[in-house]
Amino acid sequence: MQQTLESGYSAVLAEEFSADCEDAGQTAYDILMLAGDSEANLSVQSGRATATITDYPVAVERASDPESEMEAIRIEGNESIWGIGIDKADEELVDSVQQALQSLMDDGTYGEILDAWGLQEMAITEATINGGE
Repeated sequence: MQQTLESGYSAVLAEEFSADCEDAGQTAYDILMLAGDSEANLSVQSGRATATITDYPVAVERASDPESEMEAIRIEGNESIWGIGIDKADEELVDSVQQALQSLMDDGTYGEILDAWGLQEMAITEATINGGE
């Protein structure tokens, strides 16, 4: 399988998956290192590659376009954690944003947004500051 990806976490995952294949006695991946997501998607669409690793929301969005002829598959345990970076010196803003996000979770709006984008699998139940630590 030829896989395209950008450098960074996607590259690490591809190398780990390839090593797992080799350990299982299967052929390793032929990994293509490309400059970005657009190049990776074009490689799959053109048949140069068979798969690409990208953020799950990006994969879902690409798969929603019928012309892409792609599917989005969630990789268990490897989802990116999304967050909002705020200057910690502005404690009032940090608390306000956290409370607003929790309110969206509590009243169901957050779930509706995830549903609209096909991202229900990424749902969390609590808006924490610094992962709750």
